Amino acid sequence: MRLGFEVADFALLMGEQEAAVVLMEMGLRPITISYLELLECRTEVSISYVLTGRRQ
Repeated sequence: MRLGFEVADFALLMGEQEAAVVLMEMGLRPITISYLELLECRTEVSISYVLTGRRQ
């Protein structure tokens, strides 16, 4: 599943802290990054978020 772009949109719409909470509730562990870094990377799949710790 390609989560990178969705994660970028999440963080842009909600703000980094709110997005981090939602991602953790989904079982994902985000790395906090700045909005500038997010905007520069938003079209890439990985986006500097570590999508790990997913619940089974």
